[in-house]
Amino acid sequence: MVEERDKTTSKQIMLKMNEELAKDDDAQENMRLMFASEPSALREFKEAQEMRDDGIIKVDGVMLDEGTKQPISFDRGERIIKNVEERMLTEANPKMEEMGFHYINRKILRKVD
Repeated sequence: MVEERDKTTSKQIMLKMNEELAKDDDAQENMRLMFASEPSALREFKEAQEMRDDGIIKVDGVMLDEGTKQPISFDRGERIIKNVEERMLTEANPKMEEMGFHYINRKILRKVD
């Protein structure tokens, strides 16, 4: 009986912590930056997929249109970066899993069982 009450209390504490975390714009931005870039190998993989799907190649760190071999527009590059960042947060991310977080309703929160 005591153990069950402790679980309920722990869950309530975690839910309250998540409420506060959701309101903390600085913490959200810091976690978003961290989880959108780590693990780096995963980010590189997703970036390569996004570029390939959009007909972009990278040469010496510069994104080029695969057909014209010309640098892509700033807006096109931004779209690729935003897509990669969103995928890093919404698709399986081992770093988030390891640290016990998930992305829900555009917020990074602790998982609560």
